[in-house]
Amino acid sequence: MELPGWTVTRDGRFDLQARGVFLIENQETFEAVASRTTVPRTWLCVWTEGFASGALVHFLGKCVPESLPIAAWGDLDPPGIGIILDFAEKSGRSIQPIAMDAELYRRGRKLVEEPPQLEKWLNEAKRQAKTVPDHFQGLVAAMIEHGGFRCEQEGMHEDVLPNLHLWLAELKPL
Repeated sequence: MELPGWTVTRDGRFDLQARGVFLIENQETFEAVASRTTVPRTWLCVWTEGFASGALVHFLGKCVPESLPIAAWGDLDPPGIGIILDFAEKSGRSIQPIAMDAELYRRGRKLVEEPPQLEKWLNEAKRQAKTVPDHFQGLVAAMIEHGGFRCEQEGMHEDVLPNLHLWLAELKPL
């Protein structure tokens, strides 16, 4: 399903027939969810392009009923967490991470980066550890434990996609 940004919010009429809204950070994962799962049959799946656009933030905050959960799947790294926290802050809505936990991080394929980059991500994870909501604490602790290595969601498709519909079905609005 495609939505033309501000058009939905300007019209003022929108009947969302979905169990919830599922935000997906990158295009490859969005396409995998669309082509390899049944999730789009019951959830409004939105490719965020990796940032909290004004139109999408407005849509989440003003058009999505409070009775519907909002979930997000991003990269398992400080920027991925930051994107979801940015959406939550700007929209005023609780957003529940999916497939972003310590166990999946530990099993995931880590990016190969130079020591200065690893130090940057490690320091960012340490900063986030002091402020992130409980649902991100385990992931941040695992990133610190592994020295700041990042794990992108594309490498997790085989572990996540078969279970995604089940994990989303368990979500309730916060």
